[in-house]
Amino acid sequence: MVDLLSRSGRLNAAYDLIQSMPVEPHAGAWGALLGACKLNGNIELGELEVNDVLMAIDHVIDLGLASPSKLAVLGGSHGGFLTTHLIGQAQDKFVAAAARNPVCNLTLMVGTTDIPDWAYGSEGQNSFTDAPSAEHLTFFQSKSPIALVSKVKTPTLFLLGAQDLRVPVSTGLQYARALKEKGVPIKVIVFPNDTHAIERLQSDFESFLSIVVILLGEFDAFAFHVFINHHDAQ
Repeated sequence: MVDLLSRSGRLNAAYDLIQSMPVEPHAGAWGALLGACKLNGNIELGELEVNDVLMAIDHVIDLGLASPSKLAVLGGSHGGFLTTHLIGQAQDKFVAAAARNPVCNLTLMVGTTDIPDWAYGSEGQNSFTDAPSAEHLTFFQSKSPIALVSKVKTPTLFLLGAQDLRVPVSTGLQYARALKEKGVPIKVIVFPNDTHAIERLQSDFESFLSIVVILLGEFDAFAFHVFINHHDAQ
């Protein structure tokens, strides 16, 4: 029923139905609603994905399954978009973050990504053009994690594939540089021969090893480190 209401554009009704469920709504219900929010351009509801994650975290803490002082967040691609939004909107929630090829600035993807309609579709716009309007660019900027970068305090690791055609490496580098300028501890690791997935064996191993190191708290403070990996598996 949630899916039917969402597909028909009755987003508020779908949301009310989820809220009134006598049992915990499953992920599919929220996914149907959030997907419809993006397609219909309902930005207020579309931002519920951030609040949804924060509510889930608070629930896990209330159950005694996590410590509020030891929370970290990790995401890649659109998950990186959500990760960087989370550290911008919940500045004191996470002790560390890691983002693999994150979408940090939608304006930098217009006309450069290999899926040019994605930026428009993800934020409820209906058309794509190689010469986007100033209005669209302003809108994309306002909905991007980069718009909240001045609020971020969380030490963050960036894992970027230099050959990424899906999310241009410039979007992650721009966000990382902005954090560096305001004194937030960061590390940037660029894999020169990797694409969006960072799936080459050596690169995949080194990226997740770096994440483990960060989660263990071994984060060099207040420095802008760019590590270029020259040891990718052939």
